[in-house]
Amino acid sequence: MLEQGRDDDAWAYLDVADDAAAHDDLSAHMVSRGERARLLARRGAIAEACRVSAEAVALATQTDWVVDHADTLIARAEVLRATGDASAADTVVREALALYESKGVVVSARRTRALLNGAG
Repeated sequence: MLEQGRDDDAWAYLDVADDAAAHDDLSAHMVSRGERARLLARRGAIAEACRVSAEAVALATQTDWVVDHADTLIARAEVLRATGDASAADTVVREALALYESKGVVVSARRTRALLNGAG
């Protein structure tokens, strides 16, 4: 929904997903926080977006779910770009790229390289 510019629908979906997620469902909470952070950044709530994206990454580091971890890093990078810190964003994108490549996730790695090359 985010990629389609359907932010209102994304907010509604996130609220439903958060209500349905079990307290200990790390995957659901990582995804929710990452997407919520992206939406907050789009709304201009940068400080809150930074906090929420950092929470998503912190949850990801508690797991061995490499692709989910990389996805949270991509969301974090989007938020960092919104702060104007392109250097920090690029560092985070490189971390995500290394994770995608370590698992052979070709499509996500290609998209991530495009972000580094300014196409994202």
